Amino acid sequence: MISHVEAVPVGFKMTELGQLPEDWAVARLSSASILNRSSIEPVEYPDEVFEYYSIPAYQAGGKAILEKGRDILSLKYIVENGTILFGKLNPRVPKVWTVQSTYPNRKITSTEFIPLIPKQDKLDFRFLYYLSWSDYVMKRSQGLVSGSTPSRQRVDIESFMDITIPLPPLCEQRAIANVLSIIQRAIEAQAKVIFAACELKNSLMRYLFTYGPVPVNGIDQIQLKETEIGLMPQNWRAMHLGEVVQGTQYGLSSLGKSSGRFPILRMNNLVNGKIIVNSLQYVDLDVSVFAKFRLNKGDVLFNRTNSYELVGKTSLFDLQGLYVFASYLIRLITESETLFSPFLNYYLNTTNGQINLKSLATRAVSQSNISASKLKTLIVPIPPLPDQRLIADILASIDNKLQIEENHKISLQTLFNTMLHLLMTGQLRVNDLKVDD
Repeated sequence: MISHVEAVPVGFKMTELGQLPEDWAVARLSSASILNRSSIEPVEYPDEVFEYYSIPAYQAGGKAILEKGRDILSLKYIVENGTILFGKLNPRVPKVWTVQSTYPNRKITSTEFIPLIPKQDKLDFRFLYYLSWSDYVMKRSQGLVSGSTPSRQRVDIESFMDITIPLPPLCEQRAIANVLSIIQRAIEAQAKVIFAACELKNSLMRYLFTYGPVPVNGIDQIQLKETEIGLMPQNWRAMHLGEVVQGTQYGLSSLGKSSGRFPILRMNNLVNGKIIVNSLQYVDLDVSVFAKFRLNKGDVLFNRTNSYELVGKTSLFDLQGLYVFASYLIRLITESETLFSPFLNYYLNTTNGQINLKSLATRAVSQSNISASKLKTLIVPIPPLPDQRLIADILASIDNKLQIEENHKISLQTLFNTMLHLLMTGQLRVNDLKVDD
């Protein structure tokens, strides 16, 4: 019997990690880096200001914070520039951070990070940062956990240090890091563009729902009046939602499955005023039940029960195709001669609209609820219908531009992931590529 042996391409060799370039080495993390667990009790230095690398600071945008020792009560690791911090708590939500700062303060990190100091003769610290995001490290570490509750699971440090990694020559490591950093900087720049556009949209929404669709140089001519929900033009009305909707309807109680005849929209499909068709579930329904719960273009979906932060999410259904909706959503059908549903959706997604919605919520342990009857008591602005349409059109044009920017960011992220895989496996070589930092 002849066994099949996969041919190894010229210039490659077979390793425990699969095919890698011949001039690459393979090593354990423990032999290419130092696990730095030098500890300190900041409370022993109450007046010293530390640069603190914490999990909340990472999640808030990846900028370390300055804290006095007296405000940091638990044990911390001492770290220095060039240290790579790998988040061991809940690795399903990846966290990798580089200690790189010009502050003269001593630097400390939460013990929920694994601090790695690359050995300079084997591993470039920027390469290790990107390598940590690759399947070699990130995907492997996600299986090296203990604990029954996923959100509290932690990576076992000893097993983590035993992970096998590829080691290109140092010059190639630096070239790989340069290429990936260029793409990463482009992603970060695009994120700033999107953030600025969102801020502009929020400002525009505040303006439009206060003065209406008039140019800035014309606001002096707009007579405003004070209402229960703030200032609005004199010719607008403030009305209870129940007065301007044909009806409200709770969704289906059917359990969604991975496959079936009709997709069923859930609370996770309501994102920033839009319907996102990710992670869909399906239900099988007879004709009469489907007809009762079928969504129509222009329906407004409202998330009636969730945590206090998420209750009140609202999105406009404007998709092609056959969809139904789940029981924890409420369908709003507007009186088309009085209220334009895209206008209502935009208002309910304003800061003021969300504050007023949440004021209706009944709160329980980790759960809040807004019933259909309470929702009908919400006071909403009702401009003349042409103004509603114009406001909705203006904001839709901003949304279209935002979507273009979001798509560009997604394309950059896809490029980063592709390049990360190709460069870390040696399928794409950069030895001779000169890339400016």
